[in-house]
Amino acid sequence: MFEFGRSSTPSNERPAWPAANCIRCGEAPRVDEAGYCGHCHWVIQAEVETGFRVLSEYMHAWALFMDWCAQRGQTIA
Repeated sequence: MFEFGRSSTPSNERPAWPAANCIRCGEAPRVDEAGYCGHCHWVIQAEVETGFRVLSEYMHAWALFMDWCAQRGQTIA
């Protein structure tokens, strides 16, 4: 049952309101709208860019494979 003046959040859960610290490391203060500190902001940015580069390379390889199959009269179902 809810009681005024007492926290209804269990001790092992984070509070629902935003904390003043980074959502990734939890140590440094937030500096961007997403909730990351300066260091984590750039780490996440690099991870995202790397992910898009890897995805692009993967899709390019599939396109080459599909072209290779089409040259041999085979289709991918």
